[in-house]
Amino acid sequence: MNETGKLYRLDERAGIDLKLIRTMMEQAVQVVPMPGWGIFAVGVIGVLASFFTRNLQGVDWVAGWTGCAVVAVLLALFISSWHIRTTGKSIYVGGVTRFWLNLLPGFVSAGVLTWLFIQLDQIAYLPALWLLLYGVSVTAAASHSIPLVRWMGLGFLILGVVSVFAPASNLAMGLGFGGLHLVFGLLITRASHD
Repeated sequence: MNETGKLYRLDERAGIDLKLIRTMMEQAVQVVPMPGWGIFAVGVIGVLASFFTRNLQGVDWVAGWTGCAVVAVLLALFISSWHIRTTGKSIYVGGVTRFWLNLLPGFVSAGVLTWLFIQLDQIAYLPALWLLLYGVSVTAAASHSIPLVRWMGLGFLILGVVSVFAPASNLAMGLGFGGLHLVFGLLITRASHD
């Protein structure tokens, strides 16, 4: 075979390899680590938290929301794990692990800053803090998921900014952790069935 034939085959092979790499990268990025109905279920917990904490004040309010957040995270991890097992995907590889790892810094930061805000007696600003940090975490994690997740993160960021100017807003918490999860849970469920 002459040099021109070898170069042509090498170029053709490189094109095929590049196409395969692109396809694999797109599949790795477009993960939904939890089905839409799971996100919807987390939204139900958010609505219930908003209802049950509406008359609480101070540290009792923080404890109520924190308890519901722990339940929501445990539920999300359970549903995510179940979803991954039933779809045959491993949680230890690809975008799913990166998705959850991108959420973690925001969650840890929220925990540390919550403690600080309580010490400084600035509980009224916790809704803004929680909504903003959750929005940042979801937006970061969205780089390893479908575009709808990025829009959900943006919704949390907007509500967080609004909460800066309307502190102690249980309504903003309910709209965010309840309403946005409900709406985007339905949208993601619909998108995954199309």
